[in-house]
Amino acid sequence: MQQNQYWGFPEQHGQYYPSTVQPRHQWFRQIVIEDAIGIARQQVAGEVVKAELEREQGRLYYEVDILATNGRKYEVKIDANNGAVLGVELD
Repeated sequence: MQQNQYWGFPEQHGQYYPSTVQPRHQWFRQIVIEDAIGIARQQVAGEVVKAELEREQGRLYYEVDILATNGRKYEVKIDANNGAVLGVELD
């Protein structure tokens, strides 16, 4: 079997996977929602009004809505795999 025809997980046959297949680590969350809320609160001070797990293009992330102390609502996106901040937007 040629290497570019394999569609399994990378750990089964080296580190190769076609670019059209998402790596396995993007399919499963590694941090819990409480961790994501803590990370989001480090970005925006205020009250958490909503937090949920979302999926977009095969990537899992937490979306945390925070009502900031200035009265504005912010949306913070946290990567569910590694806890990285993907974005902070005024909602």
